[in-house]
Amino acid sequence: MYQLFGSKDEVLAASLERRRPWYETQFRSPDGESATPRERIGYVFRRAEESAAAPGYCGCPSLAVLVELKDSEHPASMVARAAKELLRGYFEEQAAQGGAADPALLAQQLMLIFDGAGARIEHLDDGLLTATATTLLDAAGVK
Repeated sequence: MYQLFGSKDEVLAASLERRRPWYETQFRSPDGESATPRERIGYVFRRAEESAAAPGYCGCPSLAVLVELKDSEHPASMVARAAKELLRGYFEEQAAQGGAADPALLAQQLMLIFDGAGARIEHLDDGLLTATATTLLDAAGVK
C-alpha cells in the first residue's frame, strides 16, 4: 500500500474520494428535472432512510471521519468536508429554487438533521427523518 500512498492518512483520504461519485449519485433524484425542489430534497432523506435500513449499514463515512479525526487539515477530513459541503450546497440550491425565504439557513438545518440522523442511525425510526425534513420544508415554504 505504501508504494501507492505515502501514509495511512492518504489511504483514508483516497478511500473517501473514491466513494464520492457514489455518494453524489445516491442523492440525485431519478426524476431529475421533472421533480420539484421539494421532491429533490425529500428524495435525499428517503434515500438516507433506505440506506439506514440496509443490513450492515454503519452510517455516513464522511461524518464518521469528521467526528473521529479532530485535525481539520487531515487529508481525509478535507475530503469529508468537501462531500458534506457538496450536499449542503445542493440543499441550498434546491431551497432557493423552491422559494425558501433563507435558503442558506434551511440548508444548514437540513444538514443538521441529515448528519444527526447519520450519527444516531440505530435510533432512526421509519419515516422520522423524512417527516422532520418535511416539517422544515413546510416552515420554509419550499414548493
